[in-house]
Amino acid sequence: MKILATLPDNMLNLSVHEMMEATRDFGLSKHEGTFKLDINLNDFWEIDNLDYDIIHIHWPEALVDWKIPTENDIKKLNNRLKQLKTQEKKIIITRHNAIPHTKTKLDAALYKTAFSFADAIFHMEKFSYNEYKEFYGEFNWYTKQKHFFAPIIMYSKLPNTISKIEARAALNINPNKFMYLVIGSIRNKKEKILIQNIAALLEDKNDLLFVAQWPFYGNRIILKQIRQLLTKIKFPKHTFKFLPAIPDNKIQLYLNACDVLISPRMDSINSGLISLGFSFSRTVIGPSAGNMGDILKETGNPMYNPSNLNNLKERLNKGKSLAISGHGNKNLEYAKNNWSWEKVGKLHYEAYVDILK
Repeated sequence: MKILATLPDNMLNLSVHEMMEATRDFGLSKHEGTFKLDINLNDFWEIDNLDYDIIHIHWPEALVDWKIPTENDIKKLNNRLKQLKTQEKKIIITRHNAIPHTKTKLDAALYKTAFSFADAIFHMEKFSYNEYKEFYGEFNWYTKQKHFFAPIIMYSKLPNTISKIEARAALNINPNKFMYLVIGSIRNKKEKILIQNIAALLEDKNDLLFVAQWPFYGNRIILKQIRQLLTKIKFPKHTFKFLPAIPDNKIQLYLNACDVLISPRMDSINSGLISLGFSFSRTVIGPSAGNMGDILKETGNPMYNPSNLNNLKERLNKGKSLAISGHGNKNLEYAKNNWSWEKVGKLHYEAYVDILK
């Protein structure tokens, strides 16, 4: 059995690489020497006749270099997938998003083109399956597809060796503060407004909102500096940093320093931030949307309504009380039981076996 997973080498979403590595480990444990899983994006385009049984696509937009696709890009992808099907390759797509984050008309066409050639779809939770059926259930190709469920994987390879005291000392954070953390890029205006609302609602003098990658936009350095100053004046007791992508070995500084992790992913169906928080035994606040809402509801973590932020302050207070009571430890146990390396690898491997029958 030979699988090609289309993931770029510089992908910042570490969990998906771990997902495929876990699958490789499980497959090799079952078929040492006859199971092969390669993680490579370039081969999808550059090798005419791929020597693989299954092409496992992650993020169709990665196939067009994460850009807004053109009509020629979509035509090129259509022709390539048609060619792979004539070569009797099986196509599997993991549904990470409902649509690319740019959400243009051609983004939707790109997704529809990719999914129309799929033999099977991976979903992380039931919400994704229901939404997919709503989107594509009217098409003939939908009725021929198989659907599998494999949850997000917990982050098991990130360093996690320092204490809260050490992490806060490294980040120059007062040990007496209660710290809410937003980590990861801020993707759009809605997420930015959400975070500003959170900062305004944290009225306790000991509450700290730490935003690691706040987007101080502008090509000129002086413009960014002015915007940094204005943000500091508006939210003097909070911390808004302008950091580049945080290296894997530095992520533990921020997760171990915080008390509550906040996911601002209001327009997504999945968020690796939830898995990240659970993996570091943190209470997580996130949206009551997509697969994220299903997970947070099941595990008793607070959810805000992306369409109505009136209950946001109550959700922040709930997250605080849960963190103080040790709810993060329950999240870690949930992750170990449901998102383990072996379990996620096994689910993917079994799906590969099924689709090749």
